[in-house]
Amino acid sequence: MDSQQRNRLIDLELHAVTKDAAGGLVKGWTVFATGVYAAVRHFSGQEKAATSVGGETAQARTEFDINYRPGVTEAMRVRYAGKVYNVRQVNDWMERHDRLVLTCDTGITYTGDTHG
Repeated sequence: MDSQQRNRLIDLELHAVTKDAAGGLVKGWTVFATGVYAAVRHFSGQEKAATSVGGETAQARTEFDINYRPGVTEAMRVRYAGKVYNVRQVNDWMERHDRLVLTCDTGITYTGDTHG
């Protein structure tokens, strides 16, 4: 990918446990990298069941192509144009450590809670 096509700015956020002003632990999102240039490709969307008892949520797939950056994982999310995108796959393109393709979706947000 030509670096000139990476003309959109995104932020990468990491789910983390931090301390609040009183010293208590708080789950939340913290900035991993800000102002990262990316090429953005939107793909078709669909509706998925929101819960086992009913309801639906819209979900769309988007890819962000960025320069290689170590430490980027599927536990992160992308913030772009006022929306949040959950990172579902990190592809080190051709394993060259040159660029990363982040396959993301919108819809249900990762909370870091593995116990439901």
